[in-house]
Amino acid sequence: QSFTLALALILLGPAVASADSADPSALAGALEGRVSSATAPLPASAVYAYRLADFSLRKVVTDGEGDFLFDRLPAGLYKIIAYKAGFVPAVALLTRATEGTRQFLEMQLIEGETVEAAGQGFWSVRRRLPADVLRDIEKKAQKAALRSGVRLDPKVRPEQFQGEMQAIAGLYEHLDLGPAQLTGGHVGIRAALGGVSIGFSGNFVELQPEGAGEAGTHGSMGRTQLVSLNVEHGQNADVRVTSVSNRMIKPAHYGDAAVVGFERHQVSWSQDIGKGGHSAFSARYTEENNYYRQGPIQAIDLPLASRSWHLEGSYSTGLTEHTRVEAGFRFRDRESTYEESQRQAGRYSLLPEETVDFFGRGGLQVKPAVLVEVGLYSTLRDGSLSLAPSGGVVLKLGENWRAFTSASLRAHEHDVADLHPDFTPVFFDDSATCEQADEYCYQVLLARYSGDQEKLSIGAIHRRFADTLRLYFNDDFFNHLESLYLVRGDSLPELQFSMTRQITPRILARLESNLAAGGGGILYATDDTSYENQIRYLVTSLDTRFEQSSTGVFIAFHHLAQQLNPVDSTRGDGSEMELERLQLMLTQDLGVLERLASEWVLKLNMEFSRGTIAQGSSFDPQYLRKRITGGIAVSF
Repeated sequence: QSFTLALALILLGPAVASADSADPSALAGALEGRVSSATAPLPASAVYAYRLADFSLRKVVTDGEGDFLFDRLPAGLYKIIAYKAGFVPAVALLTRATEGTRQFLEMQLIEGETVEAAGQGFWSVRRRLPADVLRDIEKKAQKAALRSGVRLDPKVRPEQFQGEMQAIAGLYEHLDLGPAQLTGGHVGIRAALGGVSIGFSGNFVELQPEGAGEAGTHGSMGRTQLVSLNVEHGQNADVRVTSVSNRMIKPAHYGDAAVVGFERHQVSWSQDIGKGGHSAFSARYTEENNYYRQGPIQAIDLPLASRSWHLEGSYSTGLTEHTRVEAGFRFRDRESTYEESQRQAGRYSLLPEETVDFFGRGGLQVKPAVLVEVGLYSTLRDGSLSLAPSGGVVLKLGENWRAFTSASLRAHEHDVADLHPDFTPVFFDDSATCEQADEYCYQVLLARYSGDQEKLSIGAIHRRFADTLRLYFNDDFFNHLESLYLVRGDSLPELQFSMTRQITPRILARLESNLAAGGGGILYATDDTSYENQIRYLVTSLDTRFEQSSTGVFIAFHHLAQQLNPVDSTRGDGSEMELERLQLMLTQDLGVLERLASEWVLKLNMEFSRGTIAQGSSFDPQYLRKRITGGIAVSF
């Protein structure tokens, strides 16, 4: 599905790229483009992708043909800035609906002498440039001056080194742990050594009991830390090493489930091969303890603890001007400990499992306004082979409208009911596709583009799940209880809405909403009871940028509900879980303070929630819990 939309945006979408300018060698999920002057491409131009919601920044340099590429930019609102010495920077606003969206962007630079004579030029554009980008451009000018023998202030820092630091602190009323103090920080360093760019980042957050340090109170409730190392060689090769370690200690009355742990260590590599080809490979090790088994009903299909290796590789290339194909594999070796039902002789069972997936897909523009995609996924698990053919069509309806439809259906060589259900954890942002434990999946989408700032999409997706899935709505380790079960047999229709509007010349906003309700699958619990599953959720967010004041405002609302009803009515009542959460996040670039314009950003995050998903929560379901944190970030 994401592969089809990506090809559609490249081959059919004039709002992002014209059909003539589309380059079929673009990667899945990439932002690709070209920088040129009025007469020729501009090699060695700097292109910046500045995410407005969190002030994150990425930078690439155009090749000899003036082409550039950003691989896997997260969803959000961006300023894309192109710059080359002697030219006025160009700024474009860009919306990315998902990380898997593929887009193409043409940017044209005007020579500085031409526009300066008309009273426009660099200084009129300067106010539109984010502080980090402006600082990098000024450093380029300083470096050029050094090469020409001009003496500069000795305090000037070299262009090859960049750094950032951030500190946060606040109060957090956790669903399980109760009131706590939250502290943390972030550090990031990037250095250029010849043609190699090396980046390091680290994050650390700790929860401490309220009143830590008083008599009888010591230690931390939880700790999460992440370390990442990224090495890039030009635009052709990228190696990333990431290590995540999380641990949380719950009150003693939780017994064996008192310690929740989650670790993940990953190495990934990607590289361009030949003309238009791209390959990628990743290896990941994950170990968890009591992370997935939180809830009032203990499902047999969710492990108490697990260790797994996950290997994945892919290769994609453009066969012709209007055709692109991709092939790859996924291998998983997992060893999990499950709690059996009370009728079983042993209390715990150890289940080793190997799964191999092979997939292939391709897109073909059969007419200027028609794009067709076909694909095939195959999965080999415990001696059972399943095949999932898929297909999709994208139509260009007039100048600004696009229509997309796709379908996939899983077929089994053996009856899947004879197998122990597989288990897949997935985050909500990655779940709106037809590749997550689906028995079948149908999707339709209608989108309208009107320039870079006006976009509207309305869609629906209907899935039936073949395996057990744990859907997480928050990637924060301390909020992992914000999740829902999806079990084998669940049918889940979902409506999706997204709109981007330039409300005023200075205010840009994006509204997204997802609404789903369904169920019908059977969850088997360790108490020998079968439960019919019913779930519903509403996830809505509004991301707004006030350019004049350099202020970003993000508002999100989540409503999650799950009801598990015993199939046998003599078993008594079931369990109903419901949670509501409201989040408000403000970011402010301190550009109004002149001397601090290129250095400092203030951040404030407020979250309020009520209800319960977990068993034995220390809060009344109607009690309004708070999470309020503030921080300050500095770049240098």
